[in-house]
Amino acid sequence: MNSFYRPIILLLFVLLTLTLTVRHNSAAEGWEGCPDLTRFIEETDPEHKTWKDLYRLFKTYQECDDGVYSEGYSDFVAQSLARHWDHFHELVSLVGNDSTFHDFILRHINATASQGDVAALLNNARTRCPSNSVLFCKEIEKAALSANDWFKK
Repeated sequence: MNSFYRPIILLLFVLLTLTLTVRHNSAAEGWEGCPDLTRFIEETDPEHKTWKDLYRLFKTYQECDDGVYSEGYSDFVAQSLARHWDHFHELVSLVGNDSTFHDFILRHINATASQGDVAALLNNARTRCPSNSVLFCKEIEKAALSANDWFKK
């Protein structure tokens, strides 16, 4: 190899290595202003968190709704609506007072959730909806049916 190209190749290798390292560290720590991923995963565990916890997270980190964060929100929403319908009244109260949270919830009923959770939350919206929440349940049903369309593709 020509000695002229060696420093250029070395410089390119160093720049590529630095770029990959920075991207890896950014993904591990979270995006600017977002919680680190370990903390975020703990804060979006529907087995240990409530709709009020999700709402607090939503209000604190509204800009963190992309990539892995968005998928975490979607998992929480789908699993909670599928497995913890007995807490649905808490969600109804929150979305009734905040239209941005209402839209956020509906946006996170999507095909990134498991097909089983989508089917279960669809069944809950159709069969367990309180009489004071029929419109919201219809919106949940519509979002779930849209997710089901993705599963069929």
